[in-house]
Amino acid sequence: MPVGKEPTGGARSEAEMGPARSAKGIHLARTAQLLGLDPTTPPHDHTEIFQGVECDLTTNEASDALRLLRSGNANMLERILSPMQTHTSPDLDELRSLAYGTLSRRYARHYGGLARGMRRELTIEPTVKKLLYAYRVLLTGITLLRSGIVEPNVTTLAPESTSKPESPNWLIESAPEPNTRRSMHQPSPNTNPPSTTSPGYW
Repeated sequence: MPVGKEPTGGARSEAEMGPARSAKGIHLARTAQLLGLDPTTPPHDHTEIFQGVECDLTTNEASDALRLLRSGNANMLERILSPMQTHTSPDLDELRSLAYGTLSRRYARHYGGLARGMRRELTIEPTVKKLLYAYRVLLTGITLLRSGIVEPNVTTLAPESTSKPESPNWLIESAPEPNTRRSMHQPSPNTNPPSTTSPGYW
């Protein structure tokens, strides 16, 4: 199953990012683990120091990944659809097909929540890393809702965003607060329809 690099916002400064590397992935559990009255599929976490660098790997079982997708979890969506993959398998194509089927405006809630959280952290302890992450989250969410494309690389997103008149705050303002109910079934009249070359997100 896929293993990909965690998006960092495109920063290159190790002084800001820190001497650490993180990878996220999805694994398949043995059938015996998925059978029974109370099947458990805990995430796999492994951290070790390699050549002086802290390396962290976190993977989720495929069934958990699908449940998170259905709930509009943007982190899992990026993990599956991101082009930043270091290891793939034949199962990835099928998993991506299922992930495309979950694309809808419900992801605005998650991206908006992530952005609001990062803005709060920036007011407490502003750093370049946090600023880049908040910026990347906003641009990735806006691009997803416009086109159905997942692009986590801010160096790719930034040039495109400069030609758009909308502020990245659009995502924060349009995403409902966690306790606010709002229908996600109808597109906003001010939202561009998906590209004919991209999967629909409604």
